[in-house]
Amino acid sequence: ITGSILFDGREIAGLPTHERARAGIGYVPQGREIIADFTVRENVVMGGFASRSNGHVIPDIVPELFPYIAENLERRGGNLSGGQQQQLAISRALAAEPDLLLLDEPTEGIQPNIVEQIEEAVITLNTQYSKTVILVDQNLAFARRAASSFVLMEKGQIVAHGAIGELTNDLVQRHMAV
Repeated sequence: ITGSILFDGREIAGLPTHERARAGIGYVPQGREIIADFTVRENVVMGGFASRSNGHVIPDIVPELFPYIAENLERRGGNLSGGQQQQLAISRALAAEPDLLLLDEPTEGIQPNIVEQIEEAVITLNTQYSKTVILVDQNLAFARRAASSFVLMEKGQIVAHGAIGELTNDLVQRHMAV
């Protein structure tokens, strides 16, 4: 399978990670990958190093989306719960001021009240801040509430796409059943 990935009219498939970040793409990996020994503040500020403008500060959007993160800046990242670490990882990605945010399994292993906060954050990022968010998640209830459209891929090929209301249980069973 061959192909290309264009972002804002530019081929990005072969770019190193730091250049993708500078191009305006934020990424939150599955498993969060925060730096446990760093404080919350240090973790967030690390994301700012990829900023296209004057990074190295806590963006104003963080306290709005995740008040707990803003209130616990001096706590060690490793002392946070899994859900709080996920909020921290998203905050770190937002410090780079991305136009596009990629979230890989953001609800995996997260307690329901934190899933709700992440869902609200995704919706706010899209509706109030005009950020595009791409979710990769097996939590279909979350995806249906947080997303406006979907793409199903199988073996590198797009097999279905459309408005989120068109994501039927039949499509899910056909293409996502394990």
